[in-house]
Parts: sequence; structure tokens; C-alpha cells
Amino acid sequence: MRRVEGGGASPIETISGGASSAAGQLGNYAERDATRHAPQRAPRNGNTGLNKAFATPRVTPPPVPQRELDDTRQSIERELRALFAPSRAPDHFAGPWKRLAEYVLRRGKRLRPALLLLGWRAGGGRLPAPAAVYRFAAGIELLHAFILAHDDVADRAQVRRGGPALHEILGGGRLGDNLAVVAGDLLLVESIAVLLGCRLPNGPRATRELLASCRITAVGQFMDLSLADLAPEQVTPAAARAAASMKTARYSFEGPLVAGAMLSGARPEVIATLRAVARPLGLGFQLRDDLLPFCRGRVTDKPITTDLEGGKKTWLFTIAWRALDQRGRARLERCLHKCDLESLATARGLFLTCGAFEIARREVHRLCDRAGRAATRIDVRDVRAGLEAVIDHVRQVENIFEAA
Repeated sequence: MRRVEGGGASPIETISGGASSAAGQLGNYAERDATRHAPQRAPRNGNTGLNKAFATPRVTPPPVPQRELDDTRQSIERELRALFAPSRAPDHFAGPWKRLAEYVLRRGKRLRPALLLLGWRAGGGRLPAPAAVYRFAAGIELLHAFILAHDDVADRAQVRRGGPALHEILGGGRLGDNLAVVAGDLLLVESIAVLLGCRLPNGPRATRELLASCRITAVGQFMDLSLADLAPEQVTPAAARAAASMKTARYSFEGPLVAGAMLSGARPEVIATLRAVARPLGLGFQLRDDLLPFCRGRVTDKPITTDLEGGKKTWLFTIAWRALDQRGRARLERCLHKCDLESLATARGLFLTCGAFEIARREVHRLCDRAGRAATRIDVRDVRAGLEAVIDHVRQVENIFEAA
């Protein structure tokens, strides 16, 4: 699960007091069944505008002042630092604990804590929130760190958030891999202890929601790695799409949003609306993310050949495979398990000429439109504006094509 790194505002800043001040705040941070969208050579034009017809809110709490936004961000970072205080290190673990702290406290997007706070607001919660809510948000970041640690070992990724991946911090090689797996297990235990230790009235319910999303993510990651070991002709677009949805949409978007809403005692219809926004948005995010290795611009901090080198059969790859003739398929297959720029350029050219990039662009737009329509049912203005900013960011696929 690759991250979109770069400058720009934190996602927490999308929790804003209106659409005009929220749009675009994500900066550079970056479902119908797939059988209904059979790959074909697509035209290179089409509408790229975003439908912003958001309904007038029926109930509008006061906007959130910028000072409270700053306090929110600082509160989450403060809780994270407190969780890695030297006094909390397990016995005989002071050195590794310090390296874990370096890894987790490295500046990241903090997307999931930000979405938790959006969910909290959607359910009627106020900012500043109780201290226990910020600690719960920090617990989500520990859960994220656990998944990233294992993910980087599986993907052989060496870089995370502009620095070494955890298995590299712990020495690299087989030993580093083994230590990172165990350290990831520790992060999982710590995260659950933090989430349940907040003693919020709806904390256990929200924790169960997050763990259910992680369960689905594990299945999606298992599928993703398994598909990489199959021949291209054995992988259908439907299977690749299911893996993309399971490994990202629930854990990165639906889980945090819904958990936050549960913490503030949201009504069932509010929770249902947040799910309706999160699922297409999360899938669109992952489909967009799969395009990033094939951009000439530096929009991610991971090695740009990771997907090809790992033999990944992403949805983009599978729709290209079905659109190419026999000669094109042979050229694309030769790019797998390679880490050179020539293979990357070959794959990029094939994706462009067969229309796969255009099909992906249109699908990301369709998913964002679907998420946007669901967002019109959200009553809280700053929540709707924050989600609109995220949808805007995911929808901006054209920036990727300009770099391709």
C-alpha cells in the first residue's frame, strides 16, 4: 500500500469551516462489479470537471476555528510522543523502543487520525474533543504503523515516509525482516491496548470496527501477494479490483470515519452515509495510487519500480493485458520482476497506447462522483467540506497523466 508523499497541508486541515477554505487542503498527499467495465481502447478526452453540487446542510453546527484545527493536530502528535516515552518501553527493550519511536513519529500524512476526527464531527462531536479521543486517534496511527511494518517486509520496500523502512532501521537482511515482523506485532498489541485503554463509552464498538477493517485488509494483502505469483492470463480485473478494495478502502477510509462517528454516538443513518462515501473513495484512492509508479514526476517516496519488481498484477495491469495484442502482452510480461527504468518506460508506454490509463482515469472519476453524491447527505458543513477536499485530491488524476 503505497503512500502519496509530498508537501502541502496535513489532512487534519481539511476539517475546515466551509468548502471554500477546505478545497485543495490535501495538497500533494496524496462499486460496480469490474465485469461491467470491460477494458477497451478509450478516447483521450472527456469531462474532467468535478461535480460540486453539494446540498445545503439541514443542520449546521458552528464552523471549526483554525486555532482548534491547530490544537487538534498538535494534540494527536503530543499523544503519539507520549506513547513512546522512554518510561513506557518494555523491559530489556529500551534501544529498539527508541528506534520504533523514530519510525512512528516520522512526519506522515496522519490521514487516518484526520478521518477519525471528521467522523467524530459527523456524529455531532465538538472540537476540541476530549483528550481520550485524541489518544484514540494516536492509537489508530500505531495500528497503521503495524500494518506498514509488515507491508514493507512483504513488498521488499526500503523507504517509508522519506526514511528507511522499519526492517532497514533494524539492520536489514533476514534479521531485519524478522525483527520488523516482531516489532510490528508489538505495535499491534500496543495499538489495541491504547484504543481500549481510552475508556470512551463507545470505544469498544469503535475498536471492533477498526479491527474488522484490518481483518479485511489482511485478506486483501494476501490476495495482492498471491496474484503476484500467478501468470498474467490467470488474473482477472475483477480479482485485482477486489484486492485493491479490500486492502485499502475499509482500513484507510471506512474504518477511521465510522469509528470516529461511533465514538460521538452517531445515528445509524450517519454511519451508513459515511460508509457510502468511504468505500468508493477508498477504492478510487488505491486505483489512483497504482498509477503513481508510472509517472516521471517524483510524487511518491517509494522506489518507482516497486510494483513491477514485485510482479504485482494491479487492476491497471490487468485491464492493459486484456487490451493489448499478443506482441504487446509479451512486452508487458517481460517488464515484470524488473527494477530498471527501461522496463518502467516500456510499461508506461504500453499503458498509454492501449488506453489503460484513460480507462483508469474515467474509473477514478466515476468512483469520486459516487463518493461526492453520498457526501451531499452529510449535514455537518465542515465535515462535508473536508471530505470534498479529499475527493478533489483523489480525483486529480490528470496531474499524474501530465507527468506520465
